[in-house]
Amino acid sequence: MNLDKKAQFILVISCVFPDFDSISFIGGMDAWFQFHRGPLHSFSAIILASAAITIIYYLVVRPPSKKVLSIAVICLGGMFSHIALDLITPWKIAVFWPFSGEKIAYSLTYFFDIVFLVVLFLASVLIINFGTKKKARAIMVTALLLVLINFGVRYYERHAALNTIDEYTGEIVPMPTFRPDIWWVFIKTPTETGYTYSIYYINSFSGEILSSQTVDSPYITYAGPDEPPLNSPEQAVAYSKKDTTVNTFIEGCYLPAVTVNFSQGVWELLWYDAYTTVSGSLSGGMSVSINPDGTVLEVKRISRMT
Repeated sequence: MNLDKKAQFILVISCVFPDFDSISFIGGMDAWFQFHRGPLHSFSAIILASAAITIIYYLVVRPPSKKVLSIAVICLGGMFSHIALDLITPWKIAVFWPFSGEKIAYSLTYFFDIVFLVVLFLASVLIINFGTKKKARAIMVTALLLVLINFGVRYYERHAALNTIDEYTGEIVPMPTFRPDIWWVFIKTPTETGYTYSIYYINSFSGEILSSQTVDSPYITYAGPDEPPLNSPEQAVAYSKKDTTVNTFIEGCYLPAVTVNFSQGVWELLWYDAYTTVSGSLSGGMSVSINPDGTVLEVKRISRMT
């Protein structure tokens, strides 16, 4: 790209800028799950950040106007590429914040894509060791083509996995795994106050359902009164959703589910993502203890689901 050292530095900063919210990890896993891939992963934030970096660059360096424009393009390109790659993983992002809180994800590849990593790593090594400009461009174009082919294969295999499920009612959700040929497919069917999740583990190459199971989760869409005294599991579930930490966790779930028990005068709830129970995902669960009078005794994250 013929960038000078300053422009190279700005490009690197721009590419990683949305992940600056990972500093929330200092506050623990709850804080990380709440704030990572939050507002900094939105189009509004990256436009404002690009403008701020460009203005600072102009005030410090005083370059010609064409150079200022190229810096703005570098910032936007780096940040938009980060958001685009995050969107094809299963972790949903509110990209239109603050205008909309709706979170989206295209679930095209797993959080860790080995082909993407290996191809770009090898391309970088080759460019460093054999890096004439002509060779560097050829290597990079080849690497990008291989990455696009990889994502194209995953796109095709996702549709192949979906086509394996012939008939269904409700919402269908495909989820990638580490391997492009193996997919989870979830069918989310509403019930009176909750959902039934039909879970399929599929080999999309052979069109074979490797395993299947069903998870029922009543209560979670209960719309009745939720004020104390909490005399029913439906009320306890609804009341637990008033806790900010719990609600943030639920919003991040693909398949929100809950179990409820009343023991020794206390409502014991476990919120979890049904996806976690079969995939070993990092999301874990949220344990909540509530007195019938509405006193929240404990809210804690369960890091491992059993």
